[in-house]
Amino acid sequence: MSDQDRLTTITVVEPNLNADAIDAKVAAICGTRAHDCVLLDGEPNQSIKTVIKNYLIGQAEDDTYIDFTCVGNRGLNVGNAVDGDNYLGTVAQNMIAMKKLNVIFVP
Repeated sequence: MSDQDRLTTITVVEPNLNADAIDAKVAAICGTRAHDCVLLDGEPNQSIKTVIKNYLIGQAEDDTYIDFTCVGNRGLNVGNAVDGDNYLGTVAQNMIAMKKLNVIFVP
């Protein structure tokens, strides 16, 4: 990330997630880099992927271009399989499979 770039983190707030701590954690990681911390409320009958997708589409319509989306494997439900089969969480899987979206997976 260069000095003129801006990092935006997008988090869909789930019941077991401490939303108050997210902004502080992102700020601590980014330091002096330009960043935004977007917290989205989950929508009834919509997957987390759909909530994020709708946000990204809205950003494109507002002429706020997003170069790429980076997803990781750390979510509330990752690592619950005894055999380690679910290394990649379902939200990350769904985001990677989304059409017309440049995605980088960071394990």
